[in-house]
Amino acid sequence: MPGFAVAVVKDGAVLALDGFGVRNVAGDRATPDTCYYIASATKPFTAMAACLLAAEDAVELDEPVLEYLPQLELRDPELTQSLTLRDLLCHRPGLESGPIVHRDAYSGQISDALYFTLLRDAEIAYQVRYSNVHFTLAARVLEAVSGKKWQDLLAERLFAPLGMSRTTAYASAMYGEGEHADPMLRVDGAWTRSPLRKTDRTMHAAGGIGTTARDAARWLLVNTGCGALDGRQLLPKEIANEYFSQQSAHPRPSGRIRIEEGFALGWNIGKYRERTRPYLFHGGGYVGAASYFCFLPVERIGVAVLVNTGEGGADLATLVSIDVLDRLLGVTGQPDLLPTYEDGARKRRESARPRPSGANPARAADGLTKAPEQYAGTYTHPLEGELEVLLEQGALRARNGDLPYALVSTGPDAFTAWVVPGMTATGRFELDSGGAVVAVELTADKVTNRFRRAGAQK
Repeated sequence: MPGFAVAVVKDGAVLALDGFGVRNVAGDRATPDTCYYIASATKPFTAMAACLLAAEDAVELDEPVLEYLPQLELRDPELTQSLTLRDLLCHRPGLESGPIVHRDAYSGQISDALYFTLLRDAEIAYQVRYSNVHFTLAARVLEAVSGKKWQDLLAERLFAPLGMSRTTAYASAMYGEGEHADPMLRVDGAWTRSPLRKTDRTMHAAGGIGTTARDAARWLLVNTGCGALDGRQLLPKEIANEYFSQQSAHPRPSGRIRIEEGFALGWNIGKYRERTRPYLFHGGGYVGAASYFCFLPVERIGVAVLVNTGEGGADLATLVSIDVLDRLLGVTGQPDLLPTYEDGARKRRESARPRPSGANPARAADGLTKAPEQYAGTYTHPLEGELEVLLEQGALRARNGDLPYALVSTGPDAFTAWVVPGMTATGRFELDSGGAVVAVELTADKVTNRFRRAGAQK
């Protein structure tokens, strides 16, 4: 890892705060006040905000979402009528929409109107299944009843009262105010800043918070305190009992050390090592970022690990959290996990796809059959949004909203679209019979999407 930070709490006190390694390619040291993107570990924050509003009767957890969002329409009319906020906060229905997740988390090309249009075609598993859609829909309920953006609601109702002064749901503040951890990738054997990083419009209620180890300790304290912090009950006890209790169950438990059984409200819930020791946790991962928060409510022990790379970041968080919990619990005689994870990291490095090199499709000699300026323009896809092909300093590149692509020629009007290692697509420009560029095709994970040029014939 380039760098990471750790917070450990027990019995209402902070036991450890530390930063390790570096937070950027310049080599600036990571500290407890370095701000990291925590990705999906955002979900328990969103759920606690919902519980706070429920405690004030501003929203009912078991009221149909349709009462708050009359525009809601799912492919199942009965579920449209019965779906509740509680269902969403514990991932009960199994709603999934790749186009919504892509626009929310990567391109940023999303609006409320488009969100609900795409939601009509969302897949429904009819069983407990983890999904970002549950929480981005839940946030729209919170916005409807509070009259505030979810980012500002969390800042007002959680970050400020908890004293989390460096925590934010805005990427512009996360990267622009105070020290922060750049998202980093290992490319060609060296750490480099990721070309893809979060923007304000790709921060969403299922994965849109930046925080520090110091602030993470405050978050762990209120959770290990069953909603209380500094002698004050922030989350009323009755609703706190619901927030921390299992609300849904997986078809079958999984895991050996950390046994996953289902979901509370926002938190994953299960057992740690022993079948009788309750354990709540949530991780997060994105390009150039990883995080893990966990706590034992009975022992009142909590650990947070924040990492500025996604490559092996979850592995590091696993090792650190298990090591800390075992030490504080006095667990002995267990096998050392480090060699297994080191071997996995070595294999990943050996199989890593290098950054593409060679000709860029900016000149006819490099694979374009037309002058490069004839390819530049805006192309659209009904689900994937707009793709802009840009000509800059004689080279073509592309952007799908806030998702950048480097284009590298692989043949006549064909290319590889590269974001980061492991995140690539193959593509080609489509010309009509008259030689005009009318579309771009991108294929990733065996799925091909055709972006049609504005004004071109279908």
